[in-house]
Amino acid sequence: MTLSLPLARIRDEAERFFRNAIQTAVAQDGLADVLTAFRNFPTGSCGKATAMLCIHLQNVGLGTWSYVMASQVRAGAGYRTHAWAAREGIVLDVTGSQFPGRPDIWLDEPDDWFARWKAAAPNRDICLALSHARREAGGGPARLHRARGRDRERGA
Repeated sequence: MTLSLPLARIRDEAERFFRNAIQTAVAQDGLADVLTAFRNFPTGSCGKATAMLCIHLQNVGLGTWSYVMASQVRAGAGYRTHAWAAREGIVLDVTGSQFPGRPDIWLDEPDDWFARWKAAAPNRDICLALSHARREAGGGPARLHRARGRDRERGA
């Protein structure tokens, strides 16, 4: 498969300027008090994090990513959901580490682990997905961008 995506830059944005910004904001800025979905980041944060990640990637010129919501029913363990971003056959998951054995960031073609999830049709209208995050956030995305700016100033 020939990819037109700048994977190194996408990984850098996902790791240094997005995932780390959330962790910094939660630890230093008290974001967890405002946006409860990030209180135990990455656990339970995939939907809101993915929606904001898609917006972030578009804002920094890395194109429009689809928001993928998936579910899984496990025998004896119940029902669970997960969300990730996708584009051109590539999955970007910044909260997979909430599951045993998964990396902090997955940026690659989907592996067998993703195949075990029942995914809804990818949604490129991130505004719908983000509306839930904005309602709960009370300014959460703006706070993340401030934390991201501090990281860039420090060269982190």
